[in-house]
Amino acid sequence: MVAEKIAAVLKTREVQTIAGNGYKAAAVLVPLQERRDGDFLVLTKRADGLPTHKGQIAFPGGSVDASDADAVEAALRESYEEIGIPRDCVQILGQLDQVTAGYGFVVTPVVAVIPAHCEFRINLAETAAVASVPIKALMEPANFMANDQLSPGGHPSYHFYVNGWDVWGVTARIIVQFWSLSMTLRSANSSLIFLLIVSLASLFACVSGPHLYLQYGDEYQELNLDKILADNPLAAGENIKVVNLGRSQSASQHIVQIRDREAPHLHKLHDATVTLLRGQGYLVLGKNRINLKVGDVVHIPRAAPHHYVNTASEPTVVLAVYSPAFDGKDIHAVNLP
Repeated sequence: MVAEKIAAVLKTREVQTIAGNGYKAAAVLVPLQERRDGDFLVLTKRADGLPTHKGQIAFPGGSVDASDADAVEAALRESYEEIGIPRDCVQILGQLDQVTAGYGFVVTPVVAVIPAHCEFRINLAETAAVASVPIKALMEPANFMANDQLSPGGHPSYHFYVNGWDVWGVTARIIVQFWSLSMTLRSANSSLIFLLIVSLASLFACVSGPHLYLQYGDEYQELNLDKILADNPLAAGENIKVVNLGRSQSASQHIVQIRDREAPHLHKLHDATVTLLRGQGYLVLGKNRINLKVGDVVHIPRAAPHHYVNTASEPTVVLAVYSPAFDGKDIHAVNLP
């Protein structure tokens, strides 16, 4: 069951909280439904008459009241008030990292499982609509967009287009969190989707220390890019350094630092998908020159001649995912015209 696996992962990680004076506490329920036709998240459309976040797509939730014992209690209470989910139907799995939202709120996302076919009772004063959205649909690249600029609050700006809705703001950031967490549980045939998730977390250079979430069999890893680079510095005079993160039967993941440029080469037996995490430069792929900035993703098919040139003063850092798993031997020098 995916819920059991998510609960196990949540228990292994420390929730990141946000401290500071002046923040108002809020909590949302992230309701997961396990159905025969797939896994679903429940989203709502807030009523137009509400004083804040009117008409936006959200998870059920709201302010933490003085009468609430904690954020979990607030999420349960608000979910019952807004869409009629009884508390005794909710199985709490754990919490995601806190996030900030407009109007000075700090939001605690509470992940939970609810019945596969829950009979929602909408409170029209607070909620205009409710829908169970397939997680598979949220993972479709065609349904996702990331803006090049940060939001007014300094956050990555994401949009999911599902159910005829534009899901953005804090809700989209919570989905990305949940998405990256759930993707650690899918490895065998999901290397490209996994790469997309990591790319989302790394789209903006000013967001320090993106995390990499990897699952290999029963081994789960949560890695911080800043620590990886600090533990594996590019030495003076060293042009390229490769750090092996892990591997499965179908793929392997590597952090690559490039000070200057690569020699032209190809891989006869491996496909590679590369995400630029830091720096800028260009990739010569066959007859094409591709200018790259942070967040850009390039797929390099096997047998395609290529090389990267760094144009920044600091080394470029990329995440490279090879399929099948790469042992470092399938590198063949080529002469480019």
